[in-house]
Amino acid sequence: MFVVYLPGYSKKNEEELKSFVACFKKNKIEFYAHRWNHWEHPEEENYEKFFEIEVPAIISALKEKDEIVFIGKSDGSRVAMKVIEEGGLSPQQIILMGLPLSKDREEKIKLYQRVLKKQNCPIVIIQNNHDPYSSPEEVRNALTDICCQLIIKELDTHVYNYSEDIVSLLAN
Repeated sequence: MFVVYLPGYSKKNEEELKSFVACFKKNKIEFYAHRWNHWEHPEEENYEKFFEIEVPAIISALKEKDEIVFIGKSDGSRVAMKVIEEGGLSPQQIILMGLPLSKDREEKIKLYQRVLKKQNCPIVIIQNNHDPYSSPEEVRNALTDICCQLIIKELDTHVYNYSEDIVSLLAN
């Protein structure tokens, strides 16, 4: 198993990334944790080109990897969908956290539906019950045709520092 962790877009997600990295190392999990280009080079931040820049870099990093598990948080979940689709990948498992459906809703739902419907692997979605970017009900309604497990956490934020929970999901 090779785990790919894709954090949220904002640099404030760096702390969650560090937590996941530490947890993966502690549990001896082989992984790739992506750091967004604009974190290192804020002067190059361009949300319109975000996918154009990041997706090819991630696909390149995954060459010759198999049994891939994707973990994506917020915009990282959308990048995971694009990497799977454009890279022609067949993941072993997909875990998405904090789906951001509040902006460009229809476009995002179409992406998630298009990619997830084609997958033949376990799909888990973790959504905080009062996430400001989407409620669990919005996620459930958006993905009614997708066979997935929806885990609802009792938080009113868009913080998803659930590294130990994720490791438990990987063990199943």
